[in-house]
Amino acid sequence: MEVAKKSKKRRPFTPTVKIAVGYLILIALGAAILLLPFATWENKSIGITTALFTSTSAVCVTGLTVVDTFTTFSWFGQAIIFLLIQMGGLGFMTMAALILLLLGKKLSLKDKFSIAESLNTNDLSQIARFVKTVGITALVIELLGAIAVFPVFNTMEGGTGLAIWRSIFHSVAAFCNAGFDLMGGTGMTPFLTNPLFNIVTITLIFCGGMGCATIMNVRSRVLKKKE
Repeated sequence: MEVAKKSKKRRPFTPTVKIAVGYLILIALGAAILLLPFATWENKSIGITTALFTSTSAVCVTGLTVVDTFTTFSWFGQAIIFLLIQMGGLGFMTMAALILLLLGKKLSLKDKFSIAESLNTNDLSQIARFVKTVGITALVIELLGAIAVFPVFNTMEGGTGLAIWRSIFHSVAAFCNAGFDLMGGTGMTPFLTNPLFNIVTITLIFCGGMGCATIMNVRSRVLKKKE
C-alpha cells in the first residue's frame, strides 16, 4: 500500500486551470487591497462585498459598479482599479509574462503552454516575441487614445493633472472594454455630442474588441501586400 501511495504523483495543473486560478488570485488580491481604508476618500473600508464586486468587475471588464469610482475611491484606489482593468483586459498570463520578460527572466515550457492557451496560439517558439508585441501594441493604442481625448478632459475643472489621469484611465478602460469612468456620477453623458470623444472612444472599443493578436495579423498582412 505504501509503495502504491508513493508512486502516485499529483497531476500538474493544465494551462486552463492555471489561468482560472490566476484570475481568482488576482480578484482576491484586488479585493483585499480595495478593502484598505486609504483606498477610499473617506478613509474607511467599503466592505468585503463591495470590494469583491468591484475587483471582479474590473478584472473581468464588465463595467458594473455598486459605488461611483471617482467619488468613492482615492487616487490609490483608482490606481488599483486601473491596474486590475489593464491586467484583466490584456489577460493575466500575458501580463505575468510581460513582467517576467521585463525583469529579464526566461519563460519556462510550462509558462509558454499556459500563455499559448491564453492567447489562443499554437506557436510556442515565438511566444516571448508575441507577448512583447502584444504589450507594445496595447501600450501604443492606449497612449494614442489618451493623447487624443486629453483636450476634451482638459477643458473641464480639476486642472491638468486630473485631465491627464482621466485621459489615461478612460483610454485603458475603453480599450479593455471595461466600462469604468472617473466622471463622478454623470458618466459619459457630458460628452454625448462631442464628436472627438465619441470617435476616439468607439475606435478604442473596436480595437480592444478585436484584440491585439488580430490587429497584429491585419498589420502584417497589410505590410506583406505593400511589399
